[in-house]
Amino acid sequence: MKQLERVHANIFHLSALERSPASNSVWVAEISSAQGRIRDKQPALLALAGIEGNDLAGTSSLLWWIQSLCTNYSTDGAIKSLLESNTLYVLPRVNPEAAKSFFTKP
Repeated sequence: MKQLERVHANIFHLSALERSPASNSVWVAEISSAQGRIRDKQPALLALAGIEGNDLAGTSSLLWWIQSLCTNYSTDGAIKSLLESNTLYVLPRVNPEAAKSFFTKP
């Protein structure tokens, strides 16, 4: 996601929303082509995944969606219209400890 922010800084902003109990960052992507105060006043959508560590499909789906929005923004009219009139807040992994523990050997 950090690379997407570097490449698509005009529509994509990444920030650490919070630190988890184990001090892992909970990342939020803000996606919109509007700037400044206009962005704050647009309709918004919150999409989140990664609440439970044993289900990684939601995280994977949201990451794919973010990448698709960013890479197709300049060529897809529907995506351009969506990001001009809405602000999307995407949290692909709300519970980083749960996902990490899923991959940890017992």
